[in-house]
Amino acid sequence: MNYDQEFNKLYDYITDSINEGHCNEIVFEDIDRVLGIIWESEDSTGAIYECLESDLEKKDFLLDFRSAIEWLMGWNRDDLTDDDLSSLAKDIIRERS
Repeated sequence: MNYDQEFNKLYDYITDSINEGHCNEIVFEDIDRVLGIIWESEDSTGAIYECLESDLEKKDFLLDFRSAIEWLMGWNRDDLTDDDLSSLAKDIIRERS
């Protein structure tokens, strides 16, 4: 699997969905926040991915990214709290495990 291609495909999917009005812009910010919680980083989704060194890390990150997209686009809400996002991050980690 080409992890970089998969990352770009997911990134483009969420960006296009926002640009086409299929989901709220805050969804991408929430994805950043959830992935930041999981990966213990304050960086953006792209910056976190760029720092990953191993294929295993990239594989896990892509699983987390895909899950965050599915959950947050499905909810499509702009009122999620930090507690909501922390709870989602824990659920995503459990899904991956």
